[in-house]
Amino acid sequence: PPPFELHYHEQFRDTLQQEIRNGNWQHWNHTTHSDVDLTLSLAILQRSGIVLTGQPINDTLPAIPEATFRDALVQALASARAKLPQDPVSFVLNACRTFAHFQDGSILSKDAGGEWGLLHLPEPFHPLIQQSLALYRGEALKRAVGRTILDDFTAYISTTITKEHTAQREGPLSAP
Repeated sequence: PPPFELHYHEQFRDTLQQEIRNGNWQHWNHTTHSDVDLTLSLAILQRSGIVLTGQPINDTLPAIPEATFRDALVQALASARAKLPQDPVSFVLNACRTFAHFQDGSILSKDAGGEWGLLHLPEPFHPLIQQSLALYRGEALKRAVGRTILDDFTAYISTTITKEHTAQREGPLSAP
């Protein structure tokens, strides 16, 4: 992943304020930092960003190779899987959009990833994807699906993406 100097997110606010107060900010550049989410954001920006003013994106930002992007997708999905009990909606929708990229090279939002999953993933997973989309969109649920389908979906996605990732790493890389 590309390095960064400061990656701000609201969840870091208290820590950053504390480090500014106690002087630890002076040590921020003693370590090279990298972040999977930043890698994904830069790659998505390069592939589908729209320049409002200034230089073209590819003249301004470092290129993110396809293999690095795929590695970051797999790492982000593993991280989301680790947080599955706290945020199953993000896992399901991120899994759909990751699967889509490995299948056809598309780069999708969470919402579009869920829609893609409804068209391309096995039918038994559709109620889970529909529920995840409804929650993501702030809609009311008709009926919650059980934990078993989430476990089955997680196993299916993890196994399939691992196979795809391994196969693509061993074979010739193709740009989307």
